[in-house]
Amino acid sequence: MMKINEIIRTRRKELKLTQEQAAEYLGISAPAVNKWEKGVSYPDITLLPPLARLLKVDLNTLLSFEEELTGEEINHFCEEIYTVLKERGYKEGYELAMKKIREYPNSSNLIYNLAGFLKGTMLMFPVEEEDKAAYEEEILGLFERIAMNSETDWRIKGSALNMLVADYIQKENYSRAEELLTQIPDPGVDKRPMLTLLYRRQGKTEEAVKLTQQKLLQAAGDVQNCLITLMEIHKEQGSREDMEYYAGKCRDVVELLDLWEYGKYMADYETAAARKDADRTLEMLEKMLDAMGKPWKLGESRLYHSLDEQKGNQGQQKELFKRMRTGLLEDLENLEEFDFIRDRQEFKALLAEFRDDGTQK
Repeated sequence: MMKINEIIRTRRKELKLTQEQAAEYLGISAPAVNKWEKGVSYPDITLLPPLARLLKVDLNTLLSFEEELTGEEINHFCEEIYTVLKERGYKEGYELAMKKIREYPNSSNLIYNLAGFLKGTMLMFPVEEEDKAAYEEEILGLFERIAMNSETDWRIKGSALNMLVADYIQKENYSRAEELLTQIPDPGVDKRPMLTLLYRRQGKTEEAVKLTQQKLLQAAGDVQNCLITLMEIHKEQGSREDMEYYAGKCRDVVELLDLWEYGKYMADYETAAARKDADRTLEMLEKMLDAMGKPWKLGESRLYHSLDEQKGNQGQQKELFKRMRTGLLEDLENLEEFDFIRDRQEFKALLAEFRDDGTQK
């Protein structure tokens, strides 16, 4: 948790105020503000209310009385922001998220979750092109802020650093990405096997099953992602035989471990597109587009039957899948790599069938 001197320094910089400007507002000297920020001295009690107003925080936050938010509180904020994003647009949802961050500037968990939430929903909701770069830069700054804070929990720090590395690789700033990679903490011991054993010995069967199914789902996703990466590497290298081998394994994993069926069709689609097999590509495209219109009902699988908490989340999932489908349709219409199917009547029929707001007729 940040101390008062860190809160003063962080909020002043976020508001782009100099120490001189802050001092002038409060009717004190700039060196006094400098001493506060260094922790050498503290503001007089009579200055706390105007200081809180200047920094746009409440007194509880300024004095570090706010404890770290619970996961339930953070989920509630995300749901509240999602509703605003959906009903009033990305800009208002973004502003509400930033307001929450200003209210809880010492909650690294909140900042990490909201930064990731804003980053993800930027793909789901329309964003004005002239505003997009500014949003991306500010979100990047949020990840930097919690990654560089020495008091951030090491797990959150590692996740934030991971997000930053991915962003810098995307920006082709490889030296910065490599520098940040060295700061990612080594993973600790996975306590879940021992916790599962403890639950079993205590007779807490439901807890043991749920924890094990969570680990299975994570492992299944990791295996699928590894196979997709290997498939993409061989595609880039022009090694079609190896690409098709890993695509087949990816399809097998989806079927064996009850993952989202879209992954199965996506692997077959990639291999068909690489061969320029128009018939097979169109067949898989139709299956992919159809799969994007169906919720992934995780709890209906016997492998993950205890993981049914996502039921209340299906509205967001449906919206995400719809946005994914809309993005794919736009790529199909515009990218050069789809020229080999663009003149086919079946292709035009697919666009007509799925185009309207991403919903199948």
